[in-house]
Amino acid sequence: MANLCVEDNDMPGGWIAVIVLCLLLAATLFGVYEGWTAHSGGIEVPDWGYALLGVGIVLGLVIGCGDGACFLQQPERPR
Repeated sequence: MANLCVEDNDMPGGWIAVIVLCLLLAATLFGVYEGWTAHSGGIEVPDWGYALLGVGIVLGLVIGCGDGACFLQQPERPR
């Protein structure tokens, strides 16, 4: 039986990719924060606005994860 666990680090670039993606996320969040505060003109968002924003984020994650799970569980078609 073949050993399915890989003991050696065959992909050292994997950590580099994770670091780069984290840096891109941080840069995006910084840009969103700067854009939000610089162009708001002192307008306050009501509490229900933040609530709806949170609901939209949660629904987007649920739908996206559900689509990904359905896609990954489809059997591979024979060629």
